[in-house]
Amino acid sequence: MSPSFSILVPTAPAGAPRLCSAPPRRPWRARAAEAVLEGKVIDAALAAEAGRAALEGATPLSGNGYKAPMFEALVKRAILAAAAA
Repeated sequence: MSPSFSILVPTAPAGAPRLCSAPPRRPWRARAAEAVLEGKVIDAALAAEAGRAALEGATPLSGNGYKAPMFEALVKRAILAAAAA
């Protein structure tokens, strides 16, 4: 499983944003991350742990290893935002 996510990128001319994405055929559930969160009070440390767990089994390709830390951060931020809502 290789994590996938979208990034909003401003482009020239006219500064129209473009959505760059490489989604999988169907969403993948991060069951390991769900297990980390289940029944616990969510805080920053727990959200970070879930972000790491979401990458379990993922193998970055040769040119995209930099995406793993970004993915962890996005998962953490999404969990914290959902908990605050």
